[in-house]
Amino acid sequence: MKRTVLDLTVILALLFSAVAGARFVNLTEANPYHHIWLYEGDVSPDRSTEPPTIFILSPENHTVHAVDTISLSLNVSIGNSSTASSCVIEEIYCRTDWQSNNISVYKYSWKPAPLVIYSSSPRITELSETINFTGIPDGNHTIVVYALEIGDYITHRGPLGSGLTVLSYAYYYVNFNITGSSVVSFIVDTTPPTVSVSSLENKTYYASDVPLNFTVNEPVSQIAYSLDGHENVTIAGNTTLSELAVGAHNVTVYATDRAGHTGVSEPIYFTVEKPFPKTIVIAPVASLAVVGVGLVVYFKKRKH
Repeated sequence: MKRTVLDLTVILALLFSAVAGARFVNLTEANPYHHIWLYEGDVSPDRSTEPPTIFILSPENHTVHAVDTISLSLNVSIGNSSTASSCVIEEIYCRTDWQSNNISVYKYSWKPAPLVIYSSSPRITELSETINFTGIPDGNHTIVVYALEIGDYITHRGPLGSGLTVLSYAYYYVNFNITGSSVVSFIVDTTPPTVSVSSLENKTYYASDVPLNFTVNEPVSQIAYSLDGHENVTIAGNTTLSELAVGAHNVTVYATDRAGHTGVSEPIYFTVEKPFPKTIVIAPVASLAVVGVGLVVYFKKRKH
């Protein structure tokens, strides 16, 4: 009869604690007694508790990608604290600039508890995760990763009651949560640059030097041109095609962007002819001037 009363007392104590929000942890491996944890509320993290540490392994910061698929790989661990206990990584999620909703990366799964006594789920204090993004539009992008850590501060502890040997000790605790974040920036470029030649036209030039001016619609890592199908010549920008032979020519400009895509201009076909000789126009004028001077001298002599 006494054992029945004791068992009933224990069960009633457990039920009361469950209603009050208490949690129970089976610590028989570390201690011959069962401990009861009594929740006293939520608090903000103290100054000695640091947020979770997030390392983004890929993509690397400020890199250019030639495809619209990115693998986000990261490592997260709980922050350092000299006062906290029972810390776990509860959630990891990220936010991208091209999507409207948060993307879940990881969610801690609490082990279901029979009645109110349970062995706690394994504490996740560090983990690595990878998530793939597809269909990313061209342009500059950022991904911000957030990690939520939860834990306890034990406020005090003491015996629960001298007559109870099963539940002989109580820990009084408060909960806290703290969030860390990390950001990575990158560029997606899946299209080649557009190159337009602006100075040369499909016409005849009476000069052996003609300007080669062009525009490109994005930053590039290399520019080159090919004259008459010959090997590409690397240039830094607008240039001049010098000492061109008389006859028909064609030129094409190539531009390679930071993602490795090469854009090609429309080929320009033009002709170079010999310039008009300037001496043909100047010589007759000079002859007339000499004749004119001679006539003036002649008429002066006749007057005398």
